[in-house]
Amino acid sequence: MEEENNFEENNEIEETAKVSLFGTLIGIFIEPGKTFQSMIKKPKFLIAGVLILLFASVFQVALIKKVGFKNVVKAEMSANPFVPEDQKKEMTEQQSMPVYEYVRYGVVTSIIAISFLIGGLIYWLAGNAMGGSMTFMRGMSVWVYATFAPAVISLVANFLVLFLKSAEDIDPISAQKGLIQANPSAFIDGKSMPALSSLLSSFDLFVIWGMVLAAIGLKVMGSLSNVSAWTIVIILGLVGICFKVVGALLSGVPS
Repeated sequence: MEEENNFEENNEIEETAKVSLFGTLIGIFIEPGKTFQSMIKKPKFLIAGVLILLFASVFQVALIKKVGFKNVVKAEMSANPFVPEDQKKEMTEQQSMPVYEYVRYGVVTSIIAISFLIGGLIYWLAGNAMGGSMTFMRGMSVWVYATFAPAVISLVANFLVLFLKSAEDIDPISAQKGLIQANPSAFIDGKSMPALSSLLSSFDLFVIWGMVLAAIGLKVMGSLSNVSAWTIVIILGLVGICFKVVGALLSGVPS
């Protein structure tokens, strides 16, 4: 009886492993459990990761072109408590040069790519520490695909808002985190209460969606229990909140 169950389970894994790349990209929205199941034998993350980088980069370019790079630098410099007031104008002029604009695009892309590597490493180590059977490639797949679905919907919504909104109505600083605020921080003044704004922004619908997908992915690809998978996700979420709040307290800018 046990051999028959194992045979059926292996057949199920082999069938789900045949899901195409397009099917995987669509499936993460519809059937995340089955989608992660299809990646157990052959983890996938490259195309989804490239698409996230592409969409995020295009949004940054579109945002800066609409608002104006100098306005972005000026707003950031004005909000920076570590730069003396008498130096802000000069530094704004220096950092508004075109070369810094292209450097910014590269930095944004690099940060996202590095986050994929770090995220995959964390899920790999945490999954095995909780008694699972996670590999680095599986960890990367969970991290990237748990990010992919919320990122796509969020970026599409942000592009629509960016197109419809006038440049004068866009805050150059907060807009870099997105024009769509699906969290309670939208109801408070982030400039006067940066720490509280950062705390509330963590309870975002897109963030929660990503956490749910991550828990499903860790359970399926790491052979973890629901409790173990959610323990990893919640601990990482709490650590992230702490960094955001502390960063906001130190910089005076909501993160």
